[in-house]
Amino acid sequence: MDQTFDSVKDLSLISKKNWCIKIRILRMWKVPSYEKSYFQPSMELVVLDKEGSRIHCFTQSVHYRLFKPILDEGKVFVVANFIMDSNT
Repeated sequence: MDQTFDSVKDLSLISKKNWCIKIRILRMWKVPSYEKSYFQPSMELVVLDKEGSRIHCFTQSVHYRLFKPILDEGKVFVVANFIMDSNT
């Protein structure tokens, strides 16, 4: 059974849809915590869908240990149940 995925270009802050996207990680990097040195870093990513649309993503520092061993550049993931917010 084939699952249909939303396109990155169709993601919208206005819609409260339960998005489900299939993406490949193009770049990822660790961002150190500037508040306190003992805090976990956060992780930032640039991802690409099959249509070539890109988006910048990040994981909060509290989730760093969970995602660090799983995420890697070049790997493909299905992402659902995520929160979107404006960067401005």
